[in-house]
Amino acid sequence: MDAGWSLSIKEMSWVEHTREEVDFVVEALALEGGERVLDLACGYGRHSLELARRGYDVVGVDITPAYIADARAAAAGEGLDVTCLQGDVREVPFVDAFDVVLNMADGAIGYFPTEEGNLALFDAIGRSLRVGESTSWMYAAPPTPPSTFQSATGRRAVALSRWPILPGTPPRHA
Repeated sequence: MDAGWSLSIKEMSWVEHTREEVDFVVEALALEGGERVLDLACGYGRHSLELARRGYDVVGVDITPAYIADARAAAAGEGLDVTCLQGDVREVPFVDAFDVVLNMADGAIGYFPTEEGNLALFDAIGRSLRVGESTSWMYAAPPTPPSTFQSATGRRAVALSRWPILPGTPPRHA
């Protein structure tokens, strides 16, 4: 699914707001500093690296090899302990492993050619999150105003984009 992305995205103006975006994540999800974070579609790791600078245990996943190589080099250059994995975000092997799952910027939602592909991403998010009230998922695509909600499983979530949920549609992953 590597769509030919390049490191030229590092020159985009929106990357200048990484610290503020991470500030927002920490505040909106009421993070305390000890959480384990999965950053899906992490790109070259700008959010993963900033979270690691703040002491979070972070794993970043992206399908683009150049992005992951750049994130690994940046982490090594700063002496940060960040795990950067190259792979399809729909196929992450984690189960009940993270307190927080992030899919920042425009993430991967909507990039897949079928609805099944998009739903597989949500399944991966659900599998990766630890069950409990302290777990969170965030999809952030500023500048849409955030909405915060408590899911039926007790997980907190913040969405900066809204999707219609069809009545009577059962969750794919509980």
